[in-house]
Amino acid sequence: MIINGNDLIFQALDQVQRKLKLTGGTNGTNGTNGTNGTNGIGAVTTVVAMSNIAAFSVVTSDGVPANSGTVGQIGTVIGIALAAIATGFSGPVQTAGAVTNLSWTWVAGDVLFLNGTSLSTIAPSAGFVQAIGTAQNSSTVVLDLGIPILL
Repeated sequence: MIINGNDLIFQALDQVQRKLKLTGGTNGTNGTNGTNGTNGIGAVTTVVAMSNIAAFSVVTSDGVPANSGTVGQIGTVIGIALAAIATGFSGPVQTAGAVTNLSWTWVAGDVLFLNGTSLSTIAPSAGFVQAIGTAQNSSTVVLDLGIPILL
């Protein structure tokens, strides 16, 4: 008779279970859920500034402050600078998620547009219009870049 090594292991386990009189038990209760983590900051990319960029200004993929009056910038807006970025240096630009600036004074629910080189609740009347996001509260904007429309 030839005995496989696995057969020997299973036979030994069966003997131990019989000796200890082990039977199938029931599962225990699940533990409590852990605490929620902190909110993420969203998507952040790095740009090299081709000209000085002020903190919390809207930025293009070309590394310059966005301007709704500059038709050539239509389709290039990528987000909001999280810090001032000097010409030739790189810095963080938030492309999605919440951005907080304690000096802002928005009203929750305000839709914010790029108007000239500033964020505004008033859409521009020339150049192009693009929604940048919505105010979550007085100092926080949730970025949600809209489709730019040529005026």
